[in-house]
Amino acid sequence: MKQEEYTPPKSDIIDTKRLSIYQACILVFSVLIAAGCYYIAHVFPIKFMEVFESFNVELPVVTGIVIKTYPLFIFLSFFSTVLLIGLASFMINYRNQLLIYRIAKINAFLSFILLIVVVISMYLPVLSVEQ
Repeated sequence: MKQEEYTPPKSDIIDTKRLSIYQACILVFSVLIAAGCYYIAHVFPIKFMEVFESFNVELPVVTGIVIKTYPLFIFLSFFSTVLLIGLASFMINYRNQLLIYRIAKINAFLSFILLIVVVISMYLPVLSVEQ
């Protein structure tokens, strides 16, 4: 009688693959960039609100939206750092680490775009008053 070799089910196999050092460095860099961009996007409208109050003019729609939603940006900064904490966990398998890596890169790109929109929207009223 021939004995078959026991193979555990796929759910019981421990995944030993991890992100490379290059990927981990890119992840840390993108998380720090995203958190910094969100923080600056949070602070920037606060500095300009005093100036806007002295103008006594109607603000553009984009500027009004940014002023009303700027407190949300600090929470987005905290969300960015949670991605790094999630990667540091050894309980996450390789597939989920890659997902977190991709999300962090996309998050860094979107935070940079948001920062550009915030800066432009804060300067719109200044430029319109000068003309």
